[in-house]
Amino acid sequence: MKLKKFVIIIFTVFLLTLQCVMANIKPYNSSDIALDAIGMYQVPNYITVYKEPNEKSKVLYRANWSQKFFNCSLGDMEDIFTVYIANKNLALVQVVDYTDDWVKIIYDKSEHKTGWLKAEDIRFMTWRNFMNTYARRYGLYLFKDIPVENRILYSGITDNAQQLQSITGKPLKITLTAIKGNMILVTAIENNVGKTGFLKWRTDEGKIYVFPAIR
Repeated sequence: MKLKKFVIIIFTVFLLTLQCVMANIKPYNSSDIALDAIGMYQVPNYITVYKEPNEKSKVLYRANWSQKFFNCSLGDMEDIFTVYIANKNLALVQVVDYTDDWVKIIYDKSEHKTGWLKAEDIRFMTWRNFMNTYARRYGLYLFKDIPVENRILYSGITDNAQQLQSITGKPLKITLTAIKGNMILVTAIENNVGKTGFLKWRTDEGKIYVFPAIR
């Protein structure tokens, strides 16, 4: 009887751990990305956010993500993280400004609260670097609210470039070949047909309509 209870406990812990591993965070709408965001920063497990880029400045936010994950609770992780992939321990936040040693991040997306984080190594990536790093590896997906006109594939990046075809549904896969300003050269597999052309991934105002399919 004791052995049976022990097996049940182990199985329950396994299921809870599995749920934690599957509890990922990703953006699905253009509104999930702030217009003033200039890129992404990979945060470590423990972070302290300051009002100014100075460790003697007022502390605005502090968290230990490894502990939250162990307790199987996302909590306010959904407010700060734009991307969180549990099985990779990958956590990415949006950056609105930076210096040589600090990054100004959005630590509360719903209220657009920002603060400074002491930078480590080369964790900060501009949007271009971020796309080149993750979209080339994992491919892309379209945000749910992407306008019809932003689904059009063009023959080039100029204003008079020929319209080729559109991505009409939910492609099985979108691969990135090149980035040219606000245009990206992609190949989308839709209904077993490959569609290749330049897609406008970002507006002149900074609104983003595609994102790396990190997994």
